[in-house]
Amino acid sequence: MVTEETRQGIKDMLEWAKEDMKSNVYIDMAMNLDDSLLASSFLGTVFSIMPSGKYWTWWASSNVDDEEMKADADYLEALEEEAGELGLFIFNGEGDPCDMFAGRTYDEAFFTIGGVTRKLKFTSITWKDFERFVTLEDEDGQEFEISEDSIESISVEEE
Repeated sequence: MVTEETRQGIKDMLEWAKEDMKSNVYIDMAMNLDDSLLASSFLGTVFSIMPSGKYWTWWASSNVDDEEMKADADYLEALEEEAGELGLFIFNGEGDPCDMFAGRTYDEAFFTIGGVTRKLKFTSITWKDFERFVTLEDEDGQEFEISEDSIESISVEEE
């Protein structure tokens, strides 16, 4: 069980992350998000976030004692619970599992292409001749496909 002070610290961190991720939206096929857009914010590493300050797994935990394991498990449960309340999820880094992120998926966002920003729905991504192409849909239901490289920026606007 985490203290109310700790829980409030988690809430504050996640509120900051939710605001920060509005401009950190990208297309990520690696996370298998059903072709959704991923917005994420780096929270820190397990060394600075988790109560034990250590990286360990359930099957390799000789560097932590039972008390540290319980404190980390309780903290992670509270972190995931509070994230869920905000429509977020917690995940570890792809390249470094010690990195911790808050994330959220979106179906539509504001895409800047050729200097013009429009709200578009993201429908899919495909590979053609070693280049990624994105299929987007405008407000009239018209679909079009463009090279991912031609997207200048992606951002979201909160509900």
